[in-house]
Amino acid sequence: MRSTTVAAAMNVVPIGLGYLYIKEYSRFALAFFGGATGLFTAVVLTGLLSLGSCFMGSCSTAERLLVWLPVAIPAILSLITVIDACKRRPKARKRRR
Repeated sequence: MRSTTVAAAMNVVPIGLGYLYIKEYSRFALAFFGGATGLFTAVVLTGLLSLGSCFMGSCSTAERLLVWLPVAIPAILSLITVIDACKRRPKARKRRR
């Protein structure tokens, strides 16, 4: 029997490895492609924006927030997948009985 705690811990990194652990392959595919895209977007946008406009430290507070805003995409996906992995496996156990 697979542990939901382990699955949730594996989903902290938003690429869905916890779903692979509990053998939810369709959810793994969605989380993997969404997480990989989100991480790539966050790294590229954060890097480009911080190198472009805030390189010399001439940014306002609002501009600094906009630089770090793309990091919220993978963070939110990670939170959603952790919660879903915790709830996903007990439902599957109830169906088998």
